[in-house]
Amino acid sequence: MVEMFIVGKIVNTHGIKGELRVLPTTDDSSRFKQLKTVYVENKEISEYEIEAVRLHKTFVLIKLKGIDDMDSAQMLKGSILKIDRKDSLPLKEDEYYISDLYGLRVVTEDGKVYGWAMCLGSASVLLASSGVWVYTSMFFYVCVCQVIVHQN
Repeated sequence: MVEMFIVGKIVNTHGIKGELRVLPTTDDSSRFKQLKTVYVENKEISEYEIEAVRLHKTFVLIKLKGIDDMDSAQMLKGSILKIDRKDSLPLKEDEYYISDLYGLRVVTEDGKVYGWAMCLGSASVLLASSGVWVYTSMFFYVCVCQVIVHQN
């Protein structure tokens, strides 16, 4: 089970006071407002206290303690933001974290095996038994969720 979740990628700086422009990879961008800390992963991983968060178009603008100017912020460009699993939003019934689905067999209700759910770089994919890669689609989510629901 994955202990940290990716919640975004720092794609640029914003302004001159160290604010970061983050492309969120979570369903609910407002969830950043609930976080007190975040991990920044580039060549190594470092924990930062969050000073401020605001939403701007499709981005999250985040201010981290100790990142106080554009030069410091520029050093974090391209980094991945992660959170501890304990800080993730609670799941509703029949919802699953995508990372928890990796490694599960993808099988239809009638028993036809399509392959395995896995991650290839930043894309979630299905490796079909024929060796063909099928990139994330509604089909992928429906099949995997049905398998999990019917495993119980």
